[in-house]
Amino acid sequence: MTTDTNEPTPTAQRQLLYIEDVPENVRLIEHIFRVFGDLAVSAAAQGRSGIELARQRRPDVILLDLHLPDMSGDEVMAALLADPATRDIPIVVVSGETELAVRSRVIERGAAAYVTKPFEVADLVALVDRLIGAPRHAQR
Repeated sequence: MTTDTNEPTPTAQRQLLYIEDVPENVRLIEHIFRVFGDLAVSAAAQGRSGIELARQRRPDVILLDLHLPDMSGDEVMAALLADPATRDIPIVVVSGETELAVRSRVIERGAAAYVTKPFEVADLVALVDRLIGAPRHAQR
């Protein structure tokens, strides 16, 4: 797992940043994109470190949980969208929140998409591919 303190991922490969504090969820996303894509996955367990990683690495897409230990996902998203260095990176909120009001609020505030946990792997992969403009190769 790539964590907040690891060396930056080489920039030649497309990058996904997952801001999520549950290690099992991070491992799942790492596995999904190792099997179904050519994305290097970096992870941050806190909002502030996620914002900093996004500024440093400028990933192709960010997956963001709403419930983080140091700040809300809404605050993280607002900071990323306000920063010229990160505002054009698509943000996909991945959350267990199923309320339509939460989904609507997040989309209105600038998220590219909202995915409810549990999610369909194929749907998430297709969404990320669409957002970063990467055609899907044959399934492995």
